[in-house]
Amino acid sequence: MKDKITQIHKEYIPNSKQVFWEFQKEIERINQLSGWLPTEADLESKWFIPAKIALVHSEVSELLEGVRNKDHDNQLEEIADIFIRLFDLCSNMKIYDIPIWIENKIQKNEKRSFKHDGKTV
Repeated sequence: MKDKITQIHKEYIPNSKQVFWEFQKEIERINQLSGWLPTEADLESKWFIPAKIALVHSEVSELLEGVRNKDHDNQLEEIADIFIRLFDLCSNMKIYDIPIWIENKIQKNEKRSFKHDGKTV
């Protein structure tokens, strides 16, 4: 399994960096057109980023409902919403190198022991 993950990593991660950046920029563009681009006051508020994190959480909860209801189309839509919210969060936090962090985390996880030494989930 690790060999397959390594192969996927080598094939897709280099190209995904550009795709991630393009998605993030497109979400920023749509947010600007829709009036959701944050103001300086928003960015200075101590509650702005926690509120954005809560929005990610709300999409994860909606995904759980889709799973409970066995609604596959809804599940896919909610997974897309999660990614959109995460890209938006990264933009608001001025994080534009998240693919590099993902790549590093994949490499770190690949070195972990089987089921992290006994975890069940």
